[in-house]
Amino acid sequence: MIREKYDLSTYGKGSKKKKKDRAIHDKFPHGKIYTLIGKEKLTKSERVIDNVLGFFTDAPFGIPDFINGMKNLDKEFYLAEEDEK
Repeated sequence: MIREKYDLSTYGKGSKKKKKDRAIHDKFPHGKIYTLIGKEKLTKSERVIDNVLGFFTDAPFGIPDFINGMKNLDKEFYLAEEDEK
């Protein structure tokens, strides 16, 4: 696992996602790159609250899960395969 900070301002114009994509392609120019999305796991008490709220609001998901999903939209990770690594 490699975790590096990048100065996205050096990767041209465009959205943050486009700049992140350019940065990873720059690091692994000949690799296969897959985008992964981060998702926080709820604690046991958050799952209970999520289920109760989902039950009482007739929503297919509860409020805490929805909020966590919205908070983590920018938590992208990449899986890159290059030279059998």
